[in-house]
Amino acid sequence: SSKHNNSDALYLLGLIYYLFYIRDISPISFKLYIDYKNYFSIKKSDDNLKKSINYWKLSAEQNNVKAKSLLGMCYYDGICFQRDVGKAIHFFKEASCINEKMSKNILGIIYKNGDGVKKNMANAIEYFKEGIKLNDIFSLYNYARLLYFDEDIQDLNKSIELLELASEKGLLL
Repeated sequence: SSKHNNSDALYLLGLIYYLFYIRDISPISFKLYIDYKNYFSIKKSDDNLKKSINYWKLSAEQNNVKAKSLLGMCYYDGICFQRDVGKAIHFFKEASCINEKMSKNILGIIYKNGDGVKKNMANAIEYFKEGIKLNDIFSLYNYARLLYFDEDIQDLNKSIELLELASEKGLLL
């Protein structure tokens, strides 16, 4: 695999290795067919997690927004890396610039909570609204919660309206 030039394929390879890592798929029950003669098994191991991260890095270098968002989550949650909110924000912002809705929601949460950055409600609201424009129900839900609980911007009627909309779009409350 010396040619790593398909960002979607790299992203999916990373996802497969990550799913094997978290699901503990048995090598007996799942095999990948390789070069028409040999099978090779993937066992749960830290190597699978490292492989998934490496594929996501390669994919992110080719501007794959999902890979950038997942790398952001890895840095944010400390998966395979020491938790680094600054690096997480970097990847989330890169993905957000290319309209990746999960990143917009997470950036909204980060700025709302002041996690690794100065708390900034204007930025939080902007990211939630951008996520809502991309039909992200989690951004919708988080913005509704903000309008319900934050006394400085509280708007109970708007909050209820947004929660009803989130429910209509499939969010189970």
